[in-house]
Amino acid sequence: MGAVRNQLGYHTVFEVSDRFPDAVLGAVALGVLIVMIVLVARRGTRSPVQRFSWIWLGMAALIWLVLEARILGGFYGIFTGAIAAIPTLVAVLAWRDGEIRPNEYLHICARLVAPIAASAILVLMAYEGACQWRAFDLEGQLSAGRATVVTGIVQDVANWNWGTETFKVDGHVYGFDESPTYVGFHQTTSNWGPVHNGLNVRVTSIGDVIVRLEIEDGQ
Repeated sequence: MGAVRNQLGYHTVFEVSDRFPDAVLGAVALGVLIVMIVLVARRGTRSPVQRFSWIWLGMAALIWLVLEARILGGFYGIFTGAIAAIPTLVAVLAWRDGEIRPNEYLHICARLVAPIAASAILVLMAYEGACQWRAFDLEGQLSAGRATVVTGIVQDVANWNWGTETFKVDGHVYGFDESPTYVGFHQTTSNWGPVHNGLNVRVTSIGDVIVRLEIEDGQ
């Protein structure tokens, strides 16, 4: 049976280069944030920033949607990305020069809230994207052959708290966090992840980071 398995191929379900677009989106978020800060710092452009604040918030919401869906993947990615509907709604109100009314007594101009919300989102997205910049170095090490490759059957999968998971392959224990700041493979079984007991895999890692995960064809 082992000889048959060795003849079978593997298909890649994750490679650290998959993080490149996330790193780029983080850089875009940082760039937009810097432009906003520069415009707000200048008295002559401060008013236009507020008047067109729906554009800034709309861009921030779009980056949020795409980045969260990509980094987290699975159900968590869909759910977290969908939260971008909230700032999108605020952006629409800002475009229409409407108000946010938490209750019948408090009315807040959406155009005042939109720049603040956009800045907060862009800071968060820039940080998450910056955490993915390490992917370029890891991909370089992977291409240079400076990685550990282990092939075998997955055992002892433990999804400890819905956000942290460990599993064992051929005596090697791998662990990761379901976090948008984690650069390696990190899709847990609770988030529709592909790893489960009995799966034949090939795991490539650098240090404690899984930079490539392959699953035997047919599984």
